[in-house]
Amino acid sequence: MGYSMENQKEAQRLEFQAKQRNYSLETELSHLNLKTHKKVLDLGCGTGLMARYLLDENSKLQVSACDYSEVRIQQAKNLSKGYSIDFFHGDAQNLKIQKKFDLIISRYVFEHLENPEQAARSVYDALEVGGTGYLIDFDGIFLNLYTANDKFNQQLNAINSAVNFDLYIGRKLPALLKSVGFKNIQWRAEINTFEGPELAEEKHNCAQRCQNAYPLLEKLLGSNQEAEMFIENYVDSLDFPETVLFYNKFIAWGEK
Repeated sequence: MGYSMENQKEAQRLEFQAKQRNYSLETELSHLNLKTHKKVLDLGCGTGLMARYLLDENSKLQVSACDYSEVRIQQAKNLSKGYSIDFFHGDAQNLKIQKKFDLIISRYVFEHLENPEQAARSVYDALEVGGTGYLIDFDGIFLNLYTANDKFNQQLNAINSAVNFDLYIGRKLPALLKSVGFKNIQWRAEINTFEGPELAEEKHNCAQRCQNAYPLLEKLLGSNQEAEMFIENYVDSLDFPETVLFYNKFIAWGEK
């Protein structure tokens, strides 16, 4: 969510999140053969996690990485010392670069965008003919939580109605690829659930995500008091056995 773009603590959360099974880069990229690619772009690179992973898997790759946030780019550079990565500032919705890639990966980015179709077009335009666009996003993250607290459920619905980006973008990725000209489109979906130690880790992750989102939550819910109540209920609800928490993850890819 755009709320945390410049939040220094968000980098720490992203690094913590990447260690959890439900956020496994190895699993998410299992449909790719990285040995068949040379020039790769990590679009919306965040802390550089993906870019570093790609080089760990294939040191011969020429890896570039861009992000809309200058703060995040600097954090990524600091965390990626020792790696040969071409970091640059760029807007996924209006990517103005001359270089072409044979693989572009965008992970957990489209759910934050006001114009995801324009971002898909940017991916298409920045690929060589025959190149692959590979999108990974959740469908319902932050929203796929249901508790017995009616007030909380109402707040959650209000947030979804007020944001100017699509938190249900995952299911739309294949159609987005098709709409801008990709062919040979494939997709996979998986459901992520949390129990035991994994639930404890996700509770910590959710608490940090909500705290980093505080300015936006306060704006959307109308007051400091409402935002604090929402965060408290969100985190506390994860301790209740009757609370349902799940994320649908979609991976879609196509060829230019």
